[in-house]
Amino acid sequence: MGYLEHLLTSKGISTVTRRLRAILRQLGPTPARMRRTLDAYMDVADAFAFHPTFPTPAVVVDRYPRLIRHLVERGADIAIHGLEHVDYVHIPPEEQQRHVEEAIRIFRKRGIPFSGFRAPYLRWDASLLDALRTHRVGYDSSSAVLWDVLPDPLPPDAEARVRRVLEFYDPRPAAEGPVLPSWEEGILRLPVSLPDDEILVDRMGKGGEEVGRVWSAILERTYRRGDLFVLQLHPERFFACEGGLRLLLEEVRGRTPPVWTASLAEIARWWRRKQQLHVTVETLGPRQWRVRVPGDGEVGLLVRGMTTTPASVPWYGSWRYVPSSEAIVTGPTRPTVGVTSDVHPRVLRFLRDLGYITETAAPDHVLVVREREGSPEARRRLLQRLEESRVPLVRLNRWPRDSRSALAVTGDLDAVTWWDFLRRLGR
Repeated sequence: MGYLEHLLTSKGISTVTRRLRAILRQLGPTPARMRRTLDAYMDVADAFAFHPTFPTPAVVVDRYPRLIRHLVERGADIAIHGLEHVDYVHIPPEEQQRHVEEAIRIFRKRGIPFSGFRAPYLRWDASLLDALRTHRVGYDSSSAVLWDVLPDPLPPDAEARVRRVLEFYDPRPAAEGPVLPSWEEGILRLPVSLPDDEILVDRMGKGGEEVGRVWSAILERTYRRGDLFVLQLHPERFFACEGGLRLLLEEVRGRTPPVWTASLAEIARWWRRKQQLHVTVETLGPRQWRVRVPGDGEVGLLVRGMTTTPASVPWYGSWRYVPSSEAIVTGPTRPTVGVTSDVHPRVLRFLRDLGYITETAAPDHVLVVREREGSPEARRRLLQRLEESRVPLVRLNRWPRDSRSALAVTGDLDAVTWWDFLRRLGR
């Protein structure tokens, strides 16, 4: 699917003209205008001490290597956004393989490190994941989740436009389960949160702090749940949303326990590292255990209903934070989740993603999981059971140290000049 067809399919004729005019204002005949925009974007990142991720088509990297290297030097994380900005759902599997291979070749030729992949239009299929797996791309950030933060009902003038794009992206409702990095047949997937800048600015006509209030509502939900918020703000809409981004980041800055603000590359590295941890639980006495977490202290220990040495401090809800990677815990029951031998592998991974320390079920386990079904519904039931339980436990924090949730600020760098945009229209 070419860009013009995408515009007509996902936006409708009524918004195409407005979008084209906006692009002409936001870009220019040379890279100068976009460079100023990107520098302003990076200035905000510097002010709030985080590294944004810019998924970029390989052809754009090839045309403007100096600009992309400038971003990398300023601390930006770059991901592959396809070879060209095309709808990969409409490309045969063998062509998808070629596109991924050629994109990697161009990034390497230009000396641009890349962290992962995001499909244009957030459109993907199993064949694209196969191509990423074949070429060992670090993660995929093409799937989407929708947070229930928009007015219901939507304003009449925006409803059709918003419904159209949501049908095109087909996001999963965030209410269905945790929004976290997850593994799908060997590929780590980092879901994008909607509504994004396109929905808010192009479809609903919002800007500035109005956008920030919607994103702050997503932050509140991800913070309450301990989830991941992957924000999407394209560089060409940066100035329309800058006030909203600053409002959100000021709120992030004021949260205790903190929100971990990181690039997609940093989040992917963290999730892999956490997956490889081997936590040891040593019995010291009838009601006492030593819990050790290998590493450098980045992985946080959380405790509920138990005393610890060193002493824990208040964290969030009924959980307390242990400022050490090793602790002696004392309590009425074994401080881990017992699992039977027939528990489904997806359930085991789900438990570990949530931070629960699992052991083979023993008589002194109060909380025992016997779930042999790995479906999303089974995992939802298990999550509800875990959240409603008040059993004394020790678990790992999902995020580094005492962070409550995670935020990644990302923006697809689809085009740098008018000519890049016109090339897309011609496909």
